[in-house]
Amino acid sequence: MTLHIVGNGFDLAHGIASSYADFKDYAWKHGDQYLMGLLETCYPDVNPWNGELYLWSDLERALGNLDFQAAFEASTDDIQLEDGHEGRYIAQMEDAPEFLLGMMFDAFHRAFEDWVNDIDNNVDPIPNLSHFGGGDNYLSFNYIDTLEKVYGVPRNKINYIHGRRNSNDEIIVGHHAVVNATDHLSDDPMVYEYQGYDNIANEVNKQRKLTSDIIANNSEYWQSLGQVDKVMVYGHSMADVDMAYFHEVAKHVKGVCEWHFSIYYYDPISRKKAVEHIVSVINELGLDVDRCSTFCM
Repeated sequence: MTLHIVGNGFDLAHGIASSYADFKDYAWKHGDQYLMGLLETCYPDVNPWNGELYLWSDLERALGNLDFQAAFEASTDDIQLEDGHEGRYIAQMEDAPEFLLGMMFDAFHRAFEDWVNDIDNNVDPIPNLSHFGGGDNYLSFNYIDTLEKVYGVPRNKINYIHGRRNSNDEIIVGHHAVVNATDHLSDDPMVYEYQGYDNIANEVNKQRKLTSDIIANNSEYWQSLGQVDKVMVYGHSMADVDMAYFHEVAKHVKGVCEWHFSIYYYDPISRKKAVEHIVSVINELGLDVDRCSTFCM
């Protein structure tokens, strides 16, 4: 039996506008303008390769790297100290970040789910990928139903591990870091910054993708992989935030199993990096390198 693992690169290879840059355009057009601006203020780190915010190029990793000082200042800059009301001022400075960041993340998730539900996947199949069989097994990290709509894969054969759009599923997006407020405090913080920064950390940690819980909730699925002797991975970056799932797959498929990884590159340097990344994944998962290969979609 073959297990097909599908990542966002699969949809992108079909010309589907499912990149985080596409989400950025949608969020600014349809989301809350003020809260989207606040989101960019709180995540100012820039990718030196393309000049874009990491927020819009590596979103899940970025969500765990909020700029605490920028977030605190943005959420408290209109709070004024009034004579005789120092206690109220301190309470406002402590509570404002939690309130405003909570609103910001709520707006982010609403915009993200709306975008996912609206993505157009009315596309043609890629000819050399037309071999998907109804008897195979499918693990999709995408929210979009491209396997069903374009390739006719039965819905009950696909595990949408992070949720399927336009359904009752929760759409799961998040980081895997554990954020500690004390790591972000200055050497001489103001008294209200201790609690204020704790509140910021709590909000950021609410954005974690609880991978261990997701794995536990899918225990029956992992057990069903015992007859898999071939794994095909399409368009998945295999970033740290999702590697626990691949460990779970490797643990449950047959001991003698082929693994085939798609790679994307645009010049010799990017090809070298793509292959090196696959080699590191093979080593991390403890796979037999002689039973592994790469391919292009």
